[in-house]
Amino acid sequence: MGGGNGGMMGGAMGAMGGGAMGGAMGLPSLSSAGAGNLAGLLGYCVQNNYLGTGTASPVMSALGRKAGIDPRTDSQYQAGRNGLLDTGGGNTFSLAGAGQGIKQQMTQKICTLVLNRARSML
Repeated sequence: MGGGNGGMMGGAMGAMGGGAMGGAMGLPSLSSAGAGNLAGLLGYCVQNNYLGTGTASPVMSALGRKAGIDPRTDSQYQAGRNGLLDTGGGNTFSLAGAGQGIKQQMTQKICTLVLNRARSML
């Protein structure tokens, strides 16, 4: 799986599309994350320099307006701002504490997928 310069990690991440993030790397699915959670995650990703402000902030604002999210009271938004992705069934996946290495690369990829998923909801 993978091959080339990307190796196993690149191949596994390259195979993951949209909300179906998949199994080989143990990455979470975005399919259960609602608009509030995605908007909060975009804020987390910007705050932690995984996404640029100019790219993610307009999407975060537009999604918040469209879904009627109040960042002060929406618990899913607040969870997202703390780096928690709602994976459904009462489960979450934490992006916090990525540090260096593979978890940081996974978090970067997840932030990009969150941005794409949020754009698709607009």
